[in-house]
Amino acid sequence: MTSEQGPEARSGGTLPPQPPDPGAATDPGIAGELGAVTEPPTVTEPPTVTEPPTVTDPATGQPLWAVAQRDLRTAVRNIKVRELAGGQSYRRRVALMLAAVVGATGVFGGLRTEPEPGLVLAGPGQLIEGAPWNVTIDSARVVPADSLGTIRPLNKNRHWLAVVAIVDVTADDPQLPTGFGDGKPGLLTIEGATGIEADRPDRVALTRDGATNMHLQPGVSEKVAFLWEQEDSAPTPSELRVTVYNSDRIRDSGGNWVWLNWEPHAEVTVPVQVGVAKAAASTGSGDG
Repeated sequence: MTSEQGPEARSGGTLPPQPPDPGAATDPGIAGELGAVTEPPTVTEPPTVTEPPTVTDPATGQPLWAVAQRDLRTAVRNIKVRELAGGQSYRRRVALMLAAVVGATGVFGGLRTEPEPGLVLAGPGQLIEGAPWNVTIDSARVVPADSLGTIRPLNKNRHWLAVVAIVDVTADDPQLPTGFGDGKPGLLTIEGATGIEADRPDRVALTRDGATNMHLQPGVSEKVAFLWEQEDSAPTPSELRVTVYNSDRIRDSGGNWVWLNWEPHAEVTVPVQVGVAKAAASTGSGDG
């Protein structure tokens, strides 16, 4: 597979506006709850954080914390390979991995939680340019289970945790914002919430009509709701860390242009607006 970039890989939306996929499920109930999110009146630059001097590895020139994380990832991969090959016992390999974690946390002061180098840091309301889409994270909020029309949690005693984003496709072809079965993350994931199944959303819907089975079209700016089922008993996070993913358009082995190599591109810390769902849960009247 070659990594040749197509000339149209990161171009703006050159196709005329197109409607959502025909036959996509629509529901007007979502518009009243999430479609009228007020954009932030002003956009301020996130505060500049001065990093302390970085201790580097003399052999590679990389920060020591990055070397430690790399070594841990390598150790995990080796454990999986040895398990298939019939090497040491699983318990022995797990013990070695935990020892490596303890060693790393002792030497380097704990595993680093800040964004990795190269990530764009943005705030709510700030445009994140990229490919195959430009993204603006609008807001995050708790939404009652019955507030989005027919879009409801599959499990009882749960409500929605929603992240609303404005998405403009910069590619020349329609894009699917949801995750994929082979582990690709889709447009975004979240960290900082408990009581949810995964960092990828359970549902993705357009706020204007509730369409949930759709591709986003080039040249059409859409407000999209990314929805997670959250247990009513779970605490509401004060904020979420949202990771936006980008991709590269390259030629596959058959000579076709495809979007591959999905990688984290930007991080946004967004406060969570608390709605009536948690109040209902706390009084015992919200079954989800």
